Amino acid sequence: MAALFRNLLTAPFTCSTTVHCNVLSILRRHTSVSGRKKFFKEVTISCDSDGYDVSLDKRKLKCPSGIVLRLPCEQLAQAVALEWDSQGDALKYHTMPITNLCFYAMDKPNGEDKATLVDICLNFLRTDTVLFHSDEPPGLGDHQVKEWGKIIDWARQKYNVELNYTSGFTSPHLPEETINTFAKYLSSYNFWAVTGFERLISTLKSLLLSIALVERSITVEEAVSLSRLEQEYQISQWGNVEWHHDIDLLESRKSAAACAIFIHACSEDSRYINLQNLA
Repeated sequence: MAALFRNLLTAPFTCSTTVHCNVLSILRRHTSVSGRKKFFKEVTISCDSDGYDVSLDKRKLKCPSGIVLRLPCEQLAQAVALEWDSQGDALKYHTMPITNLCFYAMDKPNGEDKATLVDICLNFLRTDTVLFHSDEPPGLGDHQVKEWGKIIDWARQKYNVELNYTSGFTSPHLPEETINTFAKYLSSYNFWAVTGFERLISTLKSLLLSIALVERSITVEEAVSLSRLEQEYQISQWGNVEWHHDIDLLESRKSAAACAIFIHACSEDSRYINLQNLA
């Protein structure tokens, strides 16, 4: 299992097509902010009927809120342990995206339950990036129809839903049946996985792109590129702002890849424990 997550975190996210995104190498190259000095030598995992714990020199890892981090599945515990074990002399918290997602799910900073998170995700569908096309500048709209149209058609066929895009500032018409279909899809996941969806959708600004990524229809690189289609079109016309656009792109890939790994770990591990306080 450790080998599985070492591959996930040090190699690109496995999709149905070619690998495109190396999560930790991106962070190591572009994250220079260091945290506190490393204070532990050994990282271990323990488990009982209530879940999995990660310990640093036999001291259980705690969330920012101060409570012990209890993980619902072995894959997440392996991933968190690997992130901490991979730290150098100084801790770089931005190189631990899986840990940060686990902290977020455990602490529930805004107090949301699963139903609330599903509603938040559905609100993104009503303003989904791929459903809002532009009339200006000339050429961009055609490019959006060509690239985003593939995602819209994929979702229509896979989920048998009606999806309409719009131009300008008018919201697209989404039938109630379409909303309900995606509500059922999200509700089929457990709380932790839905938390990952909420974070992924916030990164990509698109429920449709997020689902396509999780369903392995597109790669991390493709998902991020499609979420930035207008920006990348402008860059192709006017040029790139050195470092700014590159770092933003890499951060988006890192976040999207971490969320995808997180969702799959929470939903595919047969040893998932439905922690009572996280249901």
